[in-house]
Amino acid sequence: MKTGYASIKIFGRYSFYIIWAVLLLDINMALSTEASGQMTAQELYQGYANWLHYMHTSLSFRETEETTFKGFDWSFDKQLTRKMVCRDGKQSAGFKDSYFFLKDESLHDGSRVRTLYTEEQKMTYSGRLQKPRAMTIDPRPHKREFPERIRSNSGNSIILDGYIVGDNRLWIMDIVEQSEKMVLREQPEIIDGYETFVLEIDGDYGKHMIWIDPACGYCSRQLVVVKEPGDLWDNVIVGEDVLPMRNYPQSVLQRKELRVSSVKFQNIDGIYIPVSGTVIESYEFADGKEANKKSVFQREDVTTSPDFEAFRTEFFENTIDGTPLFFMDDVRRGIKYEWHQGEPRAAASSEELDAIDEIIEETVDMSDDSDMQHEISKDKEDNAENTISSDDSNEPQQSQLDYRHTGRRWWLYGICVILFFGIIAGLYLKICVR
Repeated sequence: MKTGYASIKIFGRYSFYIIWAVLLLDINMALSTEASGQMTAQELYQGYANWLHYMHTSLSFRETEETTFKGFDWSFDKQLTRKMVCRDGKQSAGFKDSYFFLKDESLHDGSRVRTLYTEEQKMTYSGRLQKPRAMTIDPRPHKREFPERIRSNSGNSIILDGYIVGDNRLWIMDIVEQSEKMVLREQPEIIDGYETFVLEIDGDYGKHMIWIDPACGYCSRQLVVVKEPGDLWDNVIVGEDVLPMRNYPQSVLQRKELRVSSVKFQNIDGIYIPVSGTVIESYEFADGKEANKKSVFQREDVTTSPDFEAFRTEFFENTIDGTPLFFMDDVRRGIKYEWHQGEPRAAASSEELDAIDEIIEETVDMSDDSDMQHEISKDKEDNAENTISSDDSNEPQQSQLDYRHTGRRWWLYGICVILFFGIIAGLYLKICVR
């Protein structure tokens, strides 16, 4: 009996030292985890958000995108699009020429769109290849939201910039803030020969999975979005609603998957810019029909120091004289204009134009105070959208995250608890023996 008591006393006496040894081992494991590149979901997400920031604020490129269609009730089955995109964080330009081809490769139709966003206004030109249709100038402040400037004519490759087709024009950061949970998969995965870590985001707009490569500036090497019954595709409820678009199968959408893969990057000024990749959208309908779009894009002339003035010049040079022009404000909405030698020309007498100018000046004088307050609040919103920082507004809530590599420490904590009770038992028996 005394031998048993002695053993327990020894166990209790040395448990204190064993607990310290276990805690030091745990700290060492944590340090080695950090040193080996393993991280939390929050850290990975913040790195990805910082990478997206570069895609939005200082970038220009030319792009060719070829899209094939299957399962849609369209007269063409291929689209070739050539684009130019320029962004500098405050203004953006997008030029897009689209060509539609029949199955025999003959040209079916074509369109041309030019969009130029500045701090003061938005200008849009549209036409049928060489035939002008119309140009609009919109000076209204509420049309200058930052996401709208970024999305100017960027096509399917905008997905790599964090804007997902079918997410109601929300940025991926908005999706994270609205999500029910965000977790990091336990094991890294190899994509195109590179080690990546996979974020899974669940919410109203389905499941978003992002394969992120920290060694490549936290760029996204693959992205998959799956929408199943109950999820939202824009404002359509999957499993309940029919897509409200022409020439889509008129049956309830049962499943939608978007997959971005085979992405290649170019290191420009230390930033990894996506220069090619494939985007596939797959649809499954309740009547058994399926449809898909496959887009392959290729970028060139990529730079992180965009020359916005060159884009502005090209915008005006490509606008054909005689193009009908419309101002999208209340004062000039009814006045007919046309584009002539690089500037708007009104189809009105000088007296009529003078009267219109007086109305505009009076309107501006009456609304100076309200406009100033509006612009101040608008500038704050733009600044908030243009800045990716480590504050709480740009990070998911702590309670929403599940962290990696914490489960393996539970056995250490369990040993600590057992040893703690061993100390108590040893002290108790020591007192009793005395």
